[in-house]
Amino acid sequence: MLFAAIDFVQYWRGKGRYRNDRLQERGWRSAVAENFSGAAEPAPVEALLFHPRHSIVSWLIMYISNNAASHVGLYVGDGDVYHSTTAGVLQQPLSRFLDGQSLIKVRSLPVVMTEEEQARTRTVMAGLSGVRYNWRTTIRQGLGHLVGLDNRGYLLSFGRDTSPVNWRLYTDVLITSGLASLTLFPPYVVGAGALGYVLALGVNLARSARLVREAEYPMPSVGWMLAGYYAAFLMLSQERGEIDQAEQSTEPAPGEGLRGLLVLLAHGHWALSAREPHPGDTPVAHRIAACLLLAAGKLTGQARDSAEACALGMIRDGEAPPPLALDELVRTVDRVDGVQFATVLELLQPARTERVALLAKVYADIARHLASIPNLAEPYAQRAREVEVLLADAVEDGEPDSPTTSR
Repeated sequence: MLFAAIDFVQYWRGKGRYRNDRLQERGWRSAVAENFSGAAEPAPVEALLFHPRHSIVSWLIMYISNNAASHVGLYVGDGDVYHSTTAGVLQQPLSRFLDGQSLIKVRSLPVVMTEEEQARTRTVMAGLSGVRYNWRTTIRQGLGHLVGLDNRGYLLSFGRDTSPVNWRLYTDVLITSGLASLTLFPPYVVGAGALGYVLALGVNLARSARLVREAEYPMPSVGWMLAGYYAAFLMLSQERGEIDQAEQSTEPAPGEGLRGLLVLLAHGHWALSAREPHPGDTPVAHRIAACLLLAAGKLTGQARDSAEACALGMIRDGEAPPPLALDELVRTVDRVDGVQFATVLELLQPARTERVALLAKVYADIARHLASIPNLAEPYAQRAREVEVLLADAVEDGEPDSPTTSR
């Protein structure tokens, strides 16, 4: 672990890539009150990246991830920061982080939020308050860095101010694992393993480069979509008892926060529908996904408004893409890195028949708004009728959970 030892000494002494002047050239600020008050105060719903000094855990995170930041928080205004710690998601004052030694970087969200959306985001964060730390994901991400797999959400949300190629770490892994393996395996096996590791690095680093290009799309970025879906997963899992129940704050209940989060996710899908599509991606699929999320979250009025907006967009474009079956819709939407549409939709509505029925209702609403243009309306009305027949047949056959295809 030669390079790790050298990097640790540089970190502890503030030398090399950890020099204050180098970090400040890249937008980092000293953690003192005057740098975060008055005109310099972060705007509500801005991300804060933290570079603590003299913390072995923080150094280890920065060394493995090859980043200048070891921690991320969300500033929500009124001097409050939400961040995830080993004690769970906490709301703490910004002043707690202003120790005069560390550095902090303010990163604006990749989308301009209205005051209403800022308030909704604060409600969402309050709903997450107290949720336990996810050690499994942290360990998985740490192991991923060893083989060149970057943290998608962080990479797409905050970008990088360092190279994604962490040659120090990869060299340490090769040398350490190689020497240890030579005591157990013949040299040709060790050599083959080293070659496989290098090939895996090449594939994963190429994927990271593609994700960097992905971040250049109109926002909200895919990274924030991932963060939103992950937050929804935590809320829904906690409500369903799939993770330990943590002590909740006295602020808005998780259900209220979840409703706000679903609205933000729906807005995100509409933004994704406006960007340049991926191969195999269908912009209208994201609009349908927005309608379905709102409907599954029992936000009926907003689901209807979204369906009307979807129909108006088809009228404006003069064409209506063929309506997708549920499985095809889910596959299309989930092609975007970071989106966990299928997982969250199933947590919102566990019964497959109900998910299919909700989609049929969305298609029926779209068809109703397209009624003045029969050639656009008929495919959606036909799809809604077909689904109703399939559901009726499934109930008669005693198979209410598999009206179209198996899970």
